[in-house]
Amino acid sequence: MPILEEALAAGNLAEDERVELEYFLYNRPAFLWLPSAQSPCLVAANQTTKMKMRAHGKRGLTSGTVKVSYGSKVPEDVNFYQRGIEFSLTVTVNASLELIACDILPCHVNAGTSVSESPALFRLGNDSFLLALEMRNAWINPLIFDLNIGFAACGDRTVSFPFLAGQGRRVILTLPRHLLHSNQLQNPLPGSKKEQQFVLSLSTSQITAQRKAWWHRHYILESLCATWRETAGDLRNGNVELRGIRLSERHVRVIGRHALEAHVAVVPVPATSDGNPSQSVDVTIKNNEGNAPLASLN
Repeated sequence: MPILEEALAAGNLAEDERVELEYFLYNRPAFLWLPSAQSPCLVAANQTTKMKMRAHGKRGLTSGTVKVSYGSKVPEDVNFYQRGIEFSLTVTVNASLELIACDILPCHVNAGTSVSESPALFRLGNDSFLLALEMRNAWINPLIFDLNIGFAACGDRTVSFPFLAGQGRRVILTLPRHLLHSNQLQNPLPGSKKEQQFVLSLSTSQITAQRKAWWHRHYILESLCATWRETAGDLRNGNVELRGIRLSERHVRVIGRHALEAHVAVVPVPATSDGNPSQSVDVTIKNNEGNAPLASLN
């Protein structure tokens, strides 16, 4: 899209902003060819074939061009000549299920706490945080919001919410806190298509803060898969865009886990011989990188 290309041509973009623009420009093409084994690229003489294209509803997309190249090559001929056809298309992108706002809150619970409503969304624990998503149905028909939360350690959780036309509601779920390794903050962010050099006005601490927020946001986006579908009619469906999630400094502090954490517990013990009550203070130091306690001090 010309707007994204012009924005990337500017040399005053922050590192995280450039990676985000490159993602929408290169990883989300407006038109995508869907080849199939039943429809090979070879078209026999006096025959026809079908080419299936997918149009992605990108915000701001109004028109596009599909280019098709074709040619004929004799096996004995070393040259290959081809021609091209262009199809200009006009596109209208309508809003569906939109992310209005999000917030991240700490999750402090006791061991006996239970959740009776939407248990698939909640895995309570002191190593978790709350993610609140404000969603709104901007389409004229009712929609169903399907949210899949997947982790290798905890398994997948899937939950669905109905949305009436114009309805907004808050979806709250828990996610495990995220541990960042030091090399992720030292290296540039992944995904850059072009190596460029800039005179940076940011300090090292500011660059580290940007990368920390980007990696935590990437962790959330990789953990969630959100889709929408109509309840009636021609059953339109699509993906819910969650890349509008933005993290503040407070959010980063809530999401992040320290490589080393200390847990303190006060445990009562039987009274001594002189009748004075006493208590025991147990301190457990946990190495989150290895996910195992390093030491237990009493």
